[in-house]
Amino acid sequence: MIEKIANAFSPSGHEDEVRQLLVESLNDKFDKIYVDSLGNVIAKKGVSPKLLIECGMDSPGIMVVDNSDGKVWFSAFGGLKAKDLIGQNVIFKNGIFGEVKYDGEISDDAKISDLYIALDTAEISVGNFGILKSEFSEDDDYYLGYGLKSKAGLLTVYQAMLDLDEDFAVLFSAQKRIGGKGIKAFLSANNFECAISVDGFCNKETDGVVIIAKDSTAVASVTLRKALEDIAKAQKIDAKTAVLDENFFSSSFLTAGTGVDWTAIGVSSKAEEDGKEKIFKKELESAIKLLKSAIEKLN
Repeated sequence: MIEKIANAFSPSGHEDEVRQLLVESLNDKFDKIYVDSLGNVIAKKGVSPKLLIECGMDSPGIMVVDNSDGKVWFSAFGGLKAKDLIGQNVIFKNGIFGEVKYDGEISDDAKISDLYIALDTAEISVGNFGILKSEFSEDDDYYLGYGLKSKAGLLTVYQAMLDLDEDFAVLFSAQKRIGGKGIKAFLSANNFECAISVDGFCNKETDGVVIIAKDSTAVASVTLRKALEDIAKAQKIDAKTAVLDENFFSSSFLTAGTGVDWTAIGVSSKAEEDGKEKIFKKELESAIKLLKSAIEKLN
């Protein structure tokens, strides 16, 4: 399942492959599982669960803005940067792929608008979506591939919730990478006492599994953060508390509906020189253990 999730085509707004995997594999493990009008997948145990677990289904991606003279020009979303795209393989939903090209010297000054994809076919139209080809692989110690950071939360939550009996709800949110749209839409019509978001991050100064005290937009609930810290200590889980500059979409939780007590669990990914992202299995296992323990203790 890990490889299927890692390889799934799921740019924001086009999470169909992940959605189908989740619904089919989780249908008999929850009391209720459904897809809402925005494309979120919601799974619930119990009648009125108070605890919400959230992770995004979508990946960063590109959208075609022009296709002429064998060059595909595009915009990018979800945090993709020009210098990280140059030379990478992009795959579209219809299976066509090509390499991102840049005619200038590779530097931090490169702009997305200067990049293009060279194709031998005209079967790509304006508005088509693409992602970096994952090239997923693993060895005894880690998983490796393009776009793994955005899948870290999904991998953690999926593994953590399979054999739990406690009452809780899971929001597999759609369009998270473009402003937390799925989170806002769901919470505008549903109330919970507390929420734990799980996502990947890439930070040179912080390793392993972290409990988020603050992300780039808001401060986490001190009470909920301390509860996770106590759980990690009691379970001897190697988890640090961290203040990160990355966006864990906290404002989506704090401003939608009535707001909820929120914190997040971050799973570290390492950026390789070729742009691939590495997640160590030991760290993923620690995140899974922390989340499982939190669901058990917070009910």
